[in-house]
Amino acid sequence: MPHLEKLQHSLVWHQPTSIDEIVEAWDRAAEHFGDDGCAAYVAGWWQEARHGHIAYPIAQYEISGIDGDWLLAGNRKHQLQPMLDNPNAVCAVEFVPNDRAPAFRYALTDLERDSPFGFGPTRMLPGWDIVGCDDPTPYRVHAALAPATDTLRAVQRTVQGAVLACPSHTIEIDRVWHWLAREEGLTAERDIEAYAIGWWQERDYNGSSYGVVNLAFDTPQRIWGFHHPPEAPNARWMYLDDWPIDVKPLPSAAGKANWAVEFVHRGQRPTLATPDLKTAVPVRKVEGIPARTPAPDPAVLVGGALEKLSPVGRAIVSQPLPVLAGLCGLKEISRIIAFAWECADWVTAHPIVGEQWPAAHCRFWKALWRNGQRDHYLP
Repeated sequence: MPHLEKLQHSLVWHQPTSIDEIVEAWDRAAEHFGDDGCAAYVAGWWQEARHGHIAYPIAQYEISGIDGDWLLAGNRKHQLQPMLDNPNAVCAVEFVPNDRAPAFRYALTDLERDSPFGFGPTRMLPGWDIVGCDDPTPYRVHAALAPATDTLRAVQRTVQGAVLACPSHTIEIDRVWHWLAREEGLTAERDIEAYAIGWWQERDYNGSSYGVVNLAFDTPQRIWGFHHPPEAPNARWMYLDDWPIDVKPLPSAAGKANWAVEFVHRGQRPTLATPDLKTAVPVRKVEGIPARTPAPDPAVLVGGALEKLSPVGRAIVSQPLPVLAGLCGLKEISRIIAFAWECADWVTAHPIVGEQWPAAHCRFWKALWRNGQRDHYLP
């Protein structure tokens, strides 16, 4: 049934049944927010004019207009309607003041429940996470090619499936996924799940090479899709269920660090244990600071009150500047120091018993995303 949810800075209208209902809710939201007005963003499952069905896990794409019985989404002008033939599939419109960013998102389990296909969104179905994709066939063929020989040698079989340690790029992860499924006559997206663990690099959501952050996952994170344009071999990214931005393996310049992917049959739990996230930490070059500097920087340590920090908070500000630069994706030393202390203060105020500092940093970054504060650290 249609219903309204109030978030900290926005209103979310769940399970709309018509375009007219969405327009009416939009008008009421604009009155609620006052003179500044508001924008509207789509999330969840929708009927799409070209592709049949489409899913948006995150309220990221703005409604840019209305064409008769269709909403026009900012994501390549997709034409959308509520899925009246499947009204139980999750669907929402988030209304956000014009000076704020949308924050609502669905978990993969939400999208799988009452999915028109019986499983969550993946790049193998048209238009869901492939930029500029009007014909999905080349993408399907590209992902289904056999993995490289060196990649297959690195695959370690397990009782539940297989482990691929330190893959060099995400397209090999994708291809191993399909290769394992073909061996058993299965469908990759439906019958096999893939999980990432360890250190990974995020992509700046504005598409820039600047603003890259290194994230450490100390528990397995489920992968739900990829972006692998056949004509753009360097645009290789994957999406994690609990993380709202693209990630990929670390670049060689980051140094040695641990990461892996585990494939398991659907319904099985991954077995990968927490890798050593502390002794092999990725770095990023900072002007005037050698990349392999091992010691804490005095300029960072005097940036706040050390005695007020938790042990995890002190561990964060005690990292060398090249490590801190990788953690926040910034280049200016003053901004790196400010980030380190804001992160340390936050993890001190929001502790988890037994947590390692890389995972605490990752949790801080996730909180920024969920509260619409990610832009605070963009250049």
